[in-house]
Amino acid sequence: MAQVFGTRNHDLLASCAIIDPGTGRRYYPAAPNRWTPVPAARRHNRWAVVSPGLREEAEGYPTALEPRLVPSILPREPDAQLGERHYSFAGQQGLDLQAPVLPSPVRVFSVKGVEITLALAARLGRLLRARGERQPPLLVFGSLREEPAYARRVIKAAADLGIGDQVRFLDGVPLASHRAADGAWRLDEVDLLALASATGGAVLFTPSVQDVETIGLGPALAALAGIPCAVTPYKAYDAFYRGALSDVRVRPDEEGISAAAEELLSLMTGRARRDPAVLSRLKSNHAALGGLFPVRPWLDLLQDLSSQSGPLPGGESPGGPGIPQTRRQAG
Repeated sequence: MAQVFGTRNHDLLASCAIIDPGTGRRYYPAAPNRWTPVPAARRHNRWAVVSPGLREEAEGYPTALEPRLVPSILPREPDAQLGERHYSFAGQQGLDLQAPVLPSPVRVFSVKGVEITLALAARLGRLLRARGERQPPLLVFGSLREEPAYARRVIKAAADLGIGDQVRFLDGVPLASHRAADGAWRLDEVDLLALASATGGAVLFTPSVQDVETIGLGPALAALAGIPCAVTPYKAYDAFYRGALSDVRVRPDEEGISAAAEELLSLMTGRARRDPAVLSRLKSNHAALGGLFPVRPWLDLLQDLSSQSGPLPGGESPGGPGIPQTRRQAG
């Protein structure tokens, strides 16, 4: 049977500089050692990496198996109109859909910079309040249980900023929207982006360190939904997106956060009033996705695996007609 070894953050070592707060040491070595498993060059093995930076790193690993660049596939575009599940979810969460919804597609994990997102959301809220507008709900995708000590700091920061009642921690986001066993709706990232798009919101993506993200999909998700994105500096943003996206850059200090909030609000209001320059900027972001996240490498990989494994049950090839029907889209 063919096997695919997928590599993201912690599977490639140099690109995951997460530090143990107790010891100040890296969780992972900077390069493989004799105890590190690496994929072997065997007939049925394939090694897929999602960015040129990861491929360059992986090429220096002690194996003859060559890494293959297979960029992530983005989800389908959000629906233009909200449906019953969106309104039900908003009711469950106590969201004011007359205010701009702000998705933050990150885990509640220290390197993800949730505290920066909170500060930016609070500043944006103050700007809206000064204009007599409603406060924006912030939807943080991750779980408070992943890193409890950091989660406690995040909750305290939200309270200190006066936005504790505006923040929702979603405890993870499912691959597909569905009703849970208790009847409550759990929305996937596409439906959460739809809420942001329909309410004039924006994506907040603010890593607190520069060398952990391997791509960082927050800016791409914003571009997919046609909404603005605020993003802090991190190395993979420049290396992967290569200037193709025009986002609000956030310097993570008080002055930088204030300036970013002003710019972000300008884009949000410009989109709402159909300002041609703002719409052109967002459309250009969307158009860039096809080159950044092509589907073809995935189709080629599936065809390759199919040639090694034989046809799927029913005789259909993994690269056949079933692929477009998944509605997974790369722009």
